[in-house]
Amino acid sequence: MKKTILLFTWALLSVFPFFLESADIALVTIAAGKEYQDAVELGIQNKREYCKKHNYDFIYVKELPNSDQDALWNKIKILQKMLNKSAYKWVFWSDAESLIMNQDLKLEFFTDDNFHIITSKNNINPFYSGQFLIKNSQWSKNFLKKLNNLDSSLNKENENIISKFKTYPARILNSIYLDNSNISKMPQNKVKLLKYRKGDFIIHFDRWSTKEDLKNLMTTYSNKINSDIKAFSLDHYLQIHGYELSPTNKNKKTRCCYVTNMQKQQLTNLVLENQNIQSVLEIGLNAGHSAEIFFSNLNNIQFYSFDINCYPYTQIGVDYFKTLYGNNFQFFSGNSLITVPNFVKNNPNTKVDLIYIDGNHKFEFVYNDIKNCKELAHENTILLLDDYNPVHVGSKKAIDQLVSEKLIEVIETFDSLEPGYDKMDMLGRRTWARAKYCF
Repeated sequence: MKKTILLFTWALLSVFPFFLESADIALVTIAAGKEYQDAVELGIQNKREYCKKHNYDFIYVKELPNSDQDALWNKIKILQKMLNKSAYKWVFWSDAESLIMNQDLKLEFFTDDNFHIITSKNNINPFYSGQFLIKNSQWSKNFLKKLNNLDSSLNKENENIISKFKTYPARILNSIYLDNSNISKMPQNKVKLLKYRKGDFIIHFDRWSTKEDLKNLMTTYSNKINSDIKAFSLDHYLQIHGYELSPTNKNKKTRCCYVTNMQKQQLTNLVLENQNIQSVLEIGLNAGHSAEIFFSNLNNIQFYSFDINCYPYTQIGVDYFKTLYGNNFQFFSGNSLITVPNFVKNNPNTKVDLIYIDGNHKFEFVYNDIKNCKELAHENTILLLDDYNPVHVGSKKAIDQLVSEKLIEVIETFDSLEPGYDKMDMLGRRTWARAKYCF
């Protein structure tokens, strides 16, 4: 696919009959005036390279529609032309004084056809934000056309308009550069929500004093782009949404119910030793840390996830995996004693290479989850069973009962005791078992 990179003056943009679009998404930015264009040159180059990498069209406007009007009005006029004269599905506005730091993230990660505008939570009016997405729909065109008074047209009481917006935490689309002087004047919770961190998609330099300062910031952070790309992860995505779920988190309530650092390494080693795995079924997604290990270390796997979905961060994890892996990630919400048998009934020919049981740890659930999943196993299916230790009475009793019934055989166990925790501390100890079904 050919990438079009179009540079317009406003006069040319006003009379241009249509855009020669070669993509479904266009990124548009504006930089007017020689001094400002020179200051943001690296930002323009950065956006051009990003569009080339992902087959987006790059529209660079070099002249303000009306220099007597403010920036918000000029954005609206440019976007009206973009939507009325093109067949793009989405248009991404990105201020010239921004850098795309994580160039591996596609804009499709953020788009959602159920909404017309994608913006940040801290900017109920998207045009105040440095970056936002707008869908090329009749609703969007009408919205721009009627937008005379931005503040009164976009108040929080107007549910009809707000319902068309999808809002992300600020750092998803518009992380801000904050120096020490800015930070000292802000509440710490606001700093956490806004300040750029390694792995964020974009950094926006909206607090510069001179164009020379802006140019220096662009240069400094342009040199960090390559090293920032790989920092984006499930933990990073959860953290942006306000959840600190790392096993090293001192808050034991939020640290419970997912893999420890040692268990992550043990699970990674097991996966690396079994690269023939093509499909995985897991009961107990929680935040998704074990799922991330499977996706990160296996190629093109099919992943079936079952979870009661009672924690708010579970849906965030689901969104993360669905966006990155599409139909390769399938999520079934609800009681596993109901959803798994229904899945078996609806997919009688499905067999998976690895089954991971890590849901409700009560005897009834562990016992029946393991039994129900046998219908989805073949003779070489790897069976992983979480929390096989005396601390988790229900889990251990259920597994031992199934061993005595000769339904399963435990092959080996792994003790994942975290340093600094007592052996009987259920938060620090994660003994788990590798087993197989008996046929």
